[in-house]
Amino acid sequence: MAKGYTGVIALIIIIVIIGSAAVYYFYFYEPEKREEKPPEVEINEPPIAIFTFENGDSARVNELVWFNANGSSDKDGEIIRYEWYFGDGENAFSNGTRVNHSYLYPGDFKVNLTVVDDDNGKDTIIKTMTIRQTDYTDSAAAILLSREPAGYPDETNRTIPVDKFAVSLTINITFMGLALDGSSITEAELEVLILNPVGLVIGNQSDVSRIQETNLDFYFDSNDLADDGTFEMIATCTKGSLRLSYEIDVLY
Repeated sequence: MAKGYTGVIALIIIIVIIGSAAVYYFYFYEPEKREEKPPEVEINEPPIAIFTFENGDSARVNELVWFNANGSSDKDGEIIRYEWYFGDGENAFSNGTRVNHSYLYPGDFKVNLTVVDDDNGKDTIIKTMTIRQTDYTDSAAAILLSREPAGYPDETNRTIPVDKFAVSLTINITFMGLALDGSSITEAELEVLILNPVGLVIGNQSDVSRIQETNLDFYFDSNDLADDGTFEMIATCTKGSLRLSYEIDVLY
């Protein structure tokens, strides 16, 4: 019996020695055979593009407009480039967090900002800038309209440029009856028509001046100015003689 136990114990010892050797061999001499986790790959978080219109999202032709991208950020790095495109093809690209630009003609322009970080991550934001015409003002004084008894009415025509961004058109006309050929005129008459670009009459006033200053006022809002183009003012002296002055203002 003693010999039997001795054999079992010896067998166990042999198994332990072989197992330990195997573990030692596979974990220390052949580490490539072990299953290892792949190294973690660091993923770049892209930047965030933000910009504001410092002067608001509308401006006038030739007005200097400022854009500010200081609100842009990059969580895991830094922004190294700010690519601005202003939408009009003029000075198409600029770099920097705060830039300016002016537009040469009216319209709606897509302002595009792309920010690039130090790991070449990118983000883009697009906003619309509306550019309006500059205000139009025209005035004249002492335009003399006279009508001979047998002649045709005298008239003066003024063209008024109006585009789709106009807010209002105001026309103020001042006139006074005068003497004609040394004769006394007790009444003088003026008719004024305002026509839109398609030839429709949108304003029509007739008045009589009794040797005193008289005013005619026309006001049109953006609804009246839906047809952009050249408007026309036609002032006609239908009786007597008139000295006429006017002021025209288009507000954008």
